[in-house]
Amino acid sequence: MSVIPPADEVREAVHGRHRAVQDVVRWFHTGAHLPEPAATVSRLYAALVADLLHIVSVDDPELTRALSALLSSRDSAVRAALVDGEAAGRG
Repeated sequence: MSVIPPADEVREAVHGRHRAVQDVVRWFHTGAHLPEPAATVSRLYAALVADLLHIVSVDDPELTRALSALLSSRDSAVRAALVDGEAAGRG
């Protein structure tokens, strides 16, 4: 599994970006408040967002749309992991 960056890396990646990008990215965090495996899922999405922001330098509507789609996907994936954790007796 890849190394998952700390929350600081996500904050650093969004520093100085367009307000619309910042508004979406603020919802990506490391998931420290979540039980496993949902926390890991949340961290993976935060890492993806940090990488995306390092690769894509233009803050245009397509980036904001991509980040919004990732946020929606992350929410669904976290919910699925929460259900999985409950089914396995971890939650």
